[in-house]
Amino acid sequence: MLDTKDCIVYPILQKFYNALSNLERANPNDYIFENIPKIDAFFQEFRNITFVMQKNFNTPELKILYERKRNTYLSSDDMKWFVDIRNETTHENPFKLEKAISLKTYFTVNDFDEFKTLLTIDRDKNLTDLLAEVSNILEEHYKNYLEVFFSISVLFVENGKEIDIYEKIIEGTAIMWRFIYDVCVSYPCSCAKCKNLKTKIKEALNNIQFKQIMFVQDCYYSAGQIQIGDRMNSFMHNNEVFNKKDSRFDLTKSPWFGKDCCDNDILLLQKWSVWYIVLAQMQLQQKKEEPEILDSFLLVYEDNTAEMIGMFAGTVKTTYYRIINEVAERVKCEKIRAVLYTCETIYYTQDNAAEILCQKYDERKKEANGTISCSLIASKQLEYITGIDMDYSKMNDNDYLSNKVKNPKSLGKTFLIGPIFRALKKTA
Repeated sequence: MLDTKDCIVYPILQKFYNALSNLERANPNDYIFENIPKIDAFFQEFRNITFVMQKNFNTPELKILYERKRNTYLSSDDMKWFVDIRNETTHENPFKLEKAISLKTYFTVNDFDEFKTLLTIDRDKNLTDLLAEVSNILEEHYKNYLEVFFSISVLFVENGKEIDIYEKIIEGTAIMWRFIYDVCVSYPCSCAKCKNLKTKIKEALNNIQFKQIMFVQDCYYSAGQIQIGDRMNSFMHNNEVFNKKDSRFDLTKSPWFGKDCCDNDILLLQKWSVWYIVLAQMQLQQKKEEPEILDSFLLVYEDNTAEMIGMFAGTVKTTYYRIINEVAERVKCEKIRAVLYTCETIYYTQDNAAEILCQKYDERKKEANGTISCSLIASKQLEYITGIDMDYSKMNDNDYLSNKVKNPKSLGKTFLIGPIFRALKKTA
């Protein structure tokens, strides 16, 4: 084992952690252009990792080891792209990718409308100017709408083609961590500083995995005013580095779902809803006045594997509409046969419910009679979106809950997850 003063991996770990720290400081709720300098700083620090390696691997034996592992880990197309962008960022201009502003408005009937405005690096707008432009677009196209739910996102364009910059960063940092970890195995160190850095790096990598919506701003427009929303995500993972690509699980081997669910979408919905009943009752046992269930999805693939998305929440409903449409886009290009969704929603019992539904959302909330948890499924098998709703005021009434689970309701083709339902039918 090596002590810190002789350790060849400590400077490498330190440089890698410095790079990741720039990504950790990027806040998904910050103004979108405020995060771009943090990405620039990440690329600059990331470039220095291999420089530190070359400096520390300064004997013939170490040089051979470095070159062999470099060829193993850094020769893929993804990493070649990563290195090229890294060098452009450091040597020429910050983030020399063309940027575009995408404005998407979300509706129940149509999936979304989209407007794009190309920007160059010297035309990046401050928040006030950007919102003024957006307000003009909304006024022009949606003048007679009571309210508009929309998101603003920054797209990155390379040679005229849109690229997912953050997905590439996640992939690049994962490969670099495997490279560094392999070096650590070859030259282990017992010092407390290295152990501490490895722990911090794992935490940072997990945090970065879940900032995938960093370049999106969810907003709400009504009466000429724009409200910018906040959002949050909650994930469960162990102390190791989480890999989204390995996040699927086998439904047939799941202790909660099991093989019977694979050929029976109604049973799949029932078991999905029971999970949230259990979660709500656990919260009530902790003396909460009312359960609080965050929205989440389960994507079920044709090979009977499944992937969980969530849990997430937002201060404007745009967050939910956007993610529903993002899931619909995945349905169009992945082999997904069913999508389950759980959310909270309010309900009305008044005779004037139709009149209430014509009000703005903030006004409708004041008229609500209560909150329900709604579990839904859209699938290639089922003719309609099907759901099970649970009134929070009756979550300790087992007869009520049993009856609800046993009798799912058909809810038409547009209820809440209409874009997902339409995408599934198009690919059926």
